[in-house]
Amino acid sequence: MKAIDTNVLVRFLLNDDPAQSTKAKSLFLETEKRGESILIADLTVLEMIWVLRSAYRLARHQILVAIQKLAGLAIVRFQDPDVVTRFIETALKEKGELDDLFIGVVARANGAETTVTFDKNAAKSSLFTLLK
Repeated sequence: MKAIDTNVLVRFLLNDDPAQSTKAKSLFLETEKRGESILIADLTVLEMIWVLRSAYRLARHQILVAIQKLAGLAIVRFQDPDVVTRFIETALKEKGELDDLFIGVVARANGAETTVTFDKNAAKSSLFTLLK
Protein backbone atom coordinates (compact mmCIF):
# COMPACT_ATOMS: atom_id res chain seq x y z
CA MET A 1 0.00 0.00 0.00
CA LYS A 2 1.12 3.52 -0.77
CA ALA A 3 -0.07 6.76 0.78
CA ILE A 4 -0.62 9.79 -1.40
CA ASP A 5 0.07 13.44 -0.83
CA THR A 6 -2.54 16.15 -1.23
CA ASN A 7 -1.15 17.34 -4.56
CA VAL A 8 -1.60 13.87 -6.10
CA LEU A 9 -5.12 13.70 -4.70
CA VAL A 10 -6.04 17.13 -6.07
CA ARG A 11 -4.63 16.27 -9.52
CA PHE A 12 -6.70 13.05 -9.48
CA LEU A 13 -9.88 14.88 -8.50
CA LEU A 14 -9.62 18.04 -10.59
CA ASN A 15 -7.62 17.13 -13.67
CA ASP A 16 -6.15 20.65 -13.52
CA ASP A 17 -2.66 19.78 -14.75
CA PRO A 18 -2.84 17.40 -17.72
CA ALA A 19 0.56 15.74 -17.23
CA GLN A 20 0.30 15.32 -13.45
CA SER A 21 -3.39 14.40 -13.59
CA THR A 22 -2.62 11.61 -16.05
CA LYS A 23 0.09 10.28 -13.72
CA ALA A 24 -2.25 10.47 -10.71
CA LYS A 25 -5.02 8.61 -12.56
CA SER A 26 -2.50 5.99 -13.72
CA LEU A 27 -1.43 5.46 -10.12
CA PHE A 28 -5.04 4.77 -9.13
CA LEU A 29 -5.58 2.42 -12.10
CA GLU A 30 -2.32 0.52 -11.56
CA THR A 31 -3.08 0.19 -7.85
CA GLU A 32 -6.50 -1.23 -8.67
CA LYS A 33 -5.02 -3.70 -11.19
CA ARG A 34 -2.59 -4.97 -8.54
CA GLY A 35 -5.42 -5.38 -6.03
CA GLU A 36 -3.76 -2.96 -3.65
CA SER A 37 -4.94 0.12 -1.79
CA ILE A 38 -4.09 3.80 -1.59
CA LEU A 39 -3.93 5.30 1.89
CA ILE A 40 -5.28 8.79 2.49
CA ALA A 41 -4.16 10.12 5.87
CA ASP A 42 -6.40 12.32 8.02
CA LEU A 43 -4.01 15.23 7.54
CA THR A 44 -4.21 14.78 3.78
CA VAL A 45 -8.02 14.97 3.95
CA LEU A 46 -7.77 18.15 6.00
CA GLU A 47 -5.25 19.74 3.65
CA MET A 48 -7.33 18.70 0.63
CA ILE A 49 -10.40 20.41 2.09
CA TRP A 50 -8.39 23.58 2.66
CA VAL A 51 -6.78 23.53 -0.81
CA LEU A 52 -10.06 22.87 -2.63
CA ARG A 53 -11.77 25.69 -0.74
CA SER A 54 -9.04 28.32 -0.66
CA ALA A 55 -7.00 27.74 -3.81
CA TYR A 56 -9.66 26.33 -6.13
CA ARG A 57 -12.69 28.10 -4.64
CA LEU A 58 -14.83 24.97 -4.78
CA ALA A 59 -18.18 25.17 -3.07
CA ARG A 60 -18.77 23.29 0.15
CA HIS A 61 -21.09 20.84 -1.63
CA GLN A 62 -18.48 20.11 -4.32
CA ILE A 63 -15.87 19.29 -1.69
CA LEU A 64 -18.24 16.95 0.13
CA VAL A 65 -19.12 15.20 -3.12
CA ALA A 66 -15.40 14.71 -3.86
CA ILE A 67 -14.83 13.15 -0.44
CA GLN A 68 -17.87 10.91 -0.85
CA LYS A 69 -16.61 9.77 -4.26
CA LEU A 70 -13.22 8.94 -2.77
CA ALA A 71 -14.91 7.01 0.02
CA GLY A 72 -16.77 5.00 -2.62
CA LEU A 73 -13.60 3.83 -4.36
CA ALA A 74 -12.70 0.27 -3.38
CA ILE A 75 -8.97 0.98 -3.49
CA VAL A 76 -9.08 4.00 -1.17
CA ARG A 77 -8.27 3.39 2.49
CA PHE A 78 -8.67 6.31 4.83
CA GLN A 79 -6.46 6.44 7.91
CA ASP A 80 -9.62 6.38 9.99
CA PRO A 81 -12.65 5.52 7.86
CA ASP A 82 -15.02 6.07 10.78
CA VAL A 83 -13.77 9.65 11.11
CA VAL A 84 -14.44 10.30 7.44
CA THR A 85 -17.92 8.78 7.70
CA ARG A 86 -18.72 10.85 10.82
CA PHE A 87 -17.30 13.94 9.17
CA ILE A 88 -19.55 13.54 6.12
CA GLU A 89 -22.59 12.93 8.35
CA THR A 90 -21.75 16.00 10.47
CA ALA A 91 -21.07 18.21 7.45
CA LEU A 92 -24.44 17.28 5.95
CA LYS A 93 -26.19 18.34 9.20
CA GLU A 94 -24.14 21.37 10.25
CA LYS A 95 -23.19 24.47 8.28
CA GLY A 96 -19.68 25.11 9.62
CA GLU A 97 -16.50 25.35 7.60
CA LEU A 98 -15.51 21.87 6.46
CA ASP A 99 -11.94 22.08 7.73
CA ASP A 100 -13.18 23.12 11.18
CA LEU A 101 -15.72 20.30 11.25
CA PHE A 102 -13.06 17.79 10.27
CA ILE A 103 -10.83 18.98 13.12
CA GLY A 104 -13.74 18.68 15.54
CA VAL A 105 -14.65 15.18 14.37
CA VAL A 106 -11.04 13.99 14.65
CA ALA A 107 -10.81 15.43 18.17
CA ARG A 108 -14.08 13.80 19.21
CA ALA A 109 -12.96 10.45 17.75
CA ASN A 110 -9.84 10.67 19.89
CA GLY A 111 -11.73 11.20 23.13
CA ALA A 112 -12.13 14.97 23.34
CA GLU A 113 -15.53 16.07 24.61
CA THR A 114 -15.12 19.36 22.74
CA THR A 115 -12.63 21.45 20.79
CA VAL A 116 -12.05 24.84 22.41
CA THR A 117 -11.81 27.73 19.97
CA PHE A 118 -11.84 31.51 19.61
CA ASP A 119 -13.63 31.08 16.24
CA LYS A 120 -17.24 32.18 16.76
CA ASN A 121 -18.38 30.46 13.57
CA ALA A 122 -16.76 27.14 14.52
CA ALA A 123 -18.32 27.44 17.98
CA LYS A 124 -21.77 27.20 16.39
CA SER A 125 -21.02 23.50 15.90
CA SER A 126 -21.73 21.02 18.66
CA LEU A 127 -18.11 19.89 18.29
CA PHE A 128 -16.70 23.19 19.55
CA THR A 129 -16.83 25.40 22.62
CA LEU A 130 -16.07 29.13 22.41
CA LEU A 131 -13.29 30.23 24.73
CA LYS A 132 -14.51 33.45 26.34
